[in-house]
Amino acid sequence: MRQCPVCHGAVSKEAWRYKEYTILHCDVCDLEFESAMKVASHDYYLEHSKPVIEDERLYDDIGDDYNPEGYYTIQRIRDAANRYLSAHQRRVIDIGCGTGYFSVDVKRRGFDCLGIDFNPFLVQVAGERFGIQGRGARLEELSNLEARYDFALLIHILEHVESPIQLLKDIFQIVEPG
Repeated sequence: MRQCPVCHGAVSKEAWRYKEYTILHCDVCDLEFESAMKVASHDYYLEHSKPVIEDERLYDDIGDDYNPEGYYTIQRIRDAANRYLSAHQRRVIDIGCGTGYFSVDVKRRGFDCLGIDFNPFLVQVAGERFGIQGRGARLEELSNLEARYDFALLIHILEHVESPIQLLKDIFQIVEPG
């Protein structure tokens, strides 16, 4: 039986399959992850982000008309913000913000949002196209941030890092208690 890469709990079932990918489910923390998870290098992501940012659809003004996966994710973010944040908790950090696609909704709902991404060009796109305040930084640099945040977003990030537990510990250091 396999163990979860985050909590090391027992994985007892296959959650679903897509083409050659098998997605497993952790019974302890509910994480779903690829069974043969391999983390790509930093250079790989820099090299492969260029075709993504050249897709003009990313530059459209994003409203509530997201693609189905994006809308599902936005709805989950909205639900979590409503459940966990009080009216005075308004500081959000989007770790791995990319072009700011998910930060847009957060910003439009009145949150102060900082986007962090290792690729400074993507941060520039997020700022120019969507007005997202951003910063080019690697995940290892999170602990250097002086500000504290009320809410942290990690969308399609945890599965791409060598040490998910360390990343979660680093985030814990920049998020306000509670």
